[in-house]
Amino acid sequence: WILFGVVIIGMVLGVLQFRSSALETGSWGLSFRQPGSAPVAPAEGALLAKYDAAYLGKTEDKVLYLTFDAGYENGCTAKILDVLKKHNVPAAFFLVGHYMTSNPDLVRRMVTEGHTVGNHTMHHYDMQKISDFDAFSKELQDLEALFLEITGEKLPKYYRPPQGLYSQKNLELAKELGYYYVDTGAIYRTVAYFLDLLGISPKD
Repeated sequence: WILFGVVIIGMVLGVLQFRSSALETGSWGLSFRQPGSAPVAPAEGALLAKYDAAYLGKTEDKVLYLTFDAGYENGCTAKILDVLKKHNVPAAFFLVGHYMTSNPDLVRRMVTEGHTVGNHTMHHYDMQKISDFDAFSKELQDLEALFLEITGEKLPKYYRPPQGLYSQKNLELAKELGYYYVDTGAIYRTVAYFLDLLGISPKD
């Protein structure tokens, strides 16, 4: 199956001041407190920026970033790619190793049609439990090697941890490997709206 994560994200690359010095280990979750306002995350944007991590960009800019987390394929991805191509909409697909080995043609199509492929790890482990650099890097670098084998291109350095589980050490290791950590700005509750916008029935 493919897990849809329709999100509003932005990469915060500037130098920002931060009010806290530590991130608690936990699961990524958002609080939607006021309609029309940006959701509140468990970690502040300024602190996330310290680790080249983000879930929102400039909220005054009306820009949406459409992303999908894909672990298994059940016939949805080709339809999604067809709709994205029809409407000239670029997206990002965060893939795991099983998906790549099972669907190399779809992975190549994502690249050919101008989409971004991100690193969702090789085996979809709970990465917050991995603090050893070698073990952590192997999960990301094995996927990089697989992507290179399939597409002939280097995997873009965008990382999203499985299940939204993260820790400060997780962010530190990802940054050390040159990755931008991209998490969700809106998930699940907006899926139906965007599927409708793209002309896809939820039954599909």
